[in-house]
Amino acid sequence: MDEEKLKSVILNNPAMGKYLDKDNFDIVFADDKRRELNQKYGGGGGIEAWFPDDEGVGEYKNPNLGKYTIEIYDKELVNNPNQAAGAVFRDALHFMAELDPKYQNLRKNFADNFLDTEKNFLQKKYKEENPKLSFDDWMNRRMIEGYIRGGFGEQSQYGELFNKTYRENGISIEAYSPKQREVINQMKQYLAY
Repeated sequence: MDEEKLKSVILNNPAMGKYLDKDNFDIVFADDKRRELNQKYGGGGGIEAWFPDDEGVGEYKNPNLGKYTIEIYDKELVNNPNQAAGAVFRDALHFMAELDPKYQNLRKNFADNFLDTEKNFLQKKYKEENPKLSFDDWMNRRMIEGYIRGGFGEQSQYGELFNKTYRENGISIEAYSPKQREVINQMKQYLAY
């Protein structure tokens, strides 16, 4: 699948297309050097969302400064159009959290409704990781989007948690509150997913 076909997934979406257009949004496929830099500077995923003002770090620079950009590193994604389209859509949710007031409200409603058991788990995980971010920034930048993407079918631990297939000591873990599941459905409806 080429960049233009993938861009149409976002540009033709009724909600995302209001905020992301051909002038402010792009998709790029990383070459081998970019894949190497992604690994060197801590990126571990097959895809990265770059905000227009994110300059990057060290020699790992934003490939398209001034635009909302999704950079794809995973060669398997490039060769699997359906998987690539879903991954691009889910990563564009990062941008919607900044651009779209309706999505921002839905996201806030999601973030405000974690189960107490999951809040405790996240606080423990935060202490173990010991990031250079406050707990709220860590949640906002790393965790909330992961949980939301899980509800949108991402093949990850979050997707397993959402589908109730993740097990710990043989026991299925319930990580999403009923309200969060309701909000995910509202997001899907709003974003025509």
